Amino acid sequence: MEIHQLEQRPNTETLPLVSVVMATYNGSRYIAQQLESILGQTYPNIEIIISDDASVDHTQEILQNYAKRYENIRLLLHYENVGYVKNFERGIIASTGSLIAPSDQDDIWKPEKITRLVSAINTSDIVYCDSELISAEGEPLGLRLSQIRRFTSFSSVLNFTVGNSAPGHAMLIKRQVAEKALPLLACSSHDFWLGFVATFSNGISYLDEVHVQYRQHENNVCGAFNSKDKTGKKFKRMKQSRQIRQANARIRINAMYEKCPAELQEYKKILRNLSESYQSFSFLRNWNRMLLFFTYREQILAHKHRNTFRKLAYCCKLFFTIQ
Repeated sequence: MEIHQLEQRPNTETLPLVSVVMATYNGSRYIAQQLESILGQTYPNIEIIISDDASVDHTQEILQNYAKRYENIRLLLHYENVGYVKNFERGIIASTGSLIAPSDQDDIWKPEKITRLVSAINTSDIVYCDSELISAEGEPLGLRLSQIRRFTSFSSVLNFTVGNSAPGHAMLIKRQVAEKALPLLACSSHDFWLGFVATFSNGISYLDEVHVQYRQHENNVCGAFNSKDKTGKKFKRMKQSRQIRQANARIRINAMYEKCPAELQEYKKILRNLSESYQSFSFLRNWNRMLLFFTYREQILAHKHRNTFRKLAYCCKLFFTIQ
């Protein structure tokens, strides 16, 4: 690959530094296209922190070539696999910007993404935008992520009880929130935990603009579809046993209760009651779990595209299972 002179960033003393944090693993097929889209951002004050989780393809070679060309790229190349969440955590710790923009290794960012998010974050702790879905080959699928998940602003810790609509690849996060969220919760996605922590104070705002092309392919860690894309192609997903899912749900709810600040007394009490109801399938705990979901369903299910009947049906289901 041809080596170019180091490219200097312009004088940007008046603009906050944005740390683009990318966690990579065997991403050689798409990573150059994503890096080009990040390097082509109109926002000028960017550092790019890339933490590679012991890739065994050509990912590290590609990253090293880019790091030679651009002085604002910093690599953390690891030779022992720790998993996606911990790998992303390494990138956060190594970053220095007052704002952090998580990045997947296989998407494409539109040029104005960071500029628009910086302008929109205001007093919120996190801002996120919409994404359009593309195929593995980069072809538009004619669908926005907001058509699959309910995108809105979030300000209640209960908004993250059983799910997350604010995707990490579309987020801009204030540094103090990311630091408060450390260590990240290993049994859940990084964006879930970051969003949950953001609701402790200034919450999450939604910018109703598309600034990411979100690539769907069979190796997605997290994808928009459970089984098929718009073309009918089935995607493989890592399937966990029911026992593992339930164990992770118990860990997640208990971690939320422990992390919730004492000053949020009402929410902490609700999370404590939820955590207790998740511990077994006794009749009393099943009843309490279902009742808690009924009582707080508008907050708990705020991220779901569901009408009133379907929300009630979801709550009934919690008598028999945990999510």
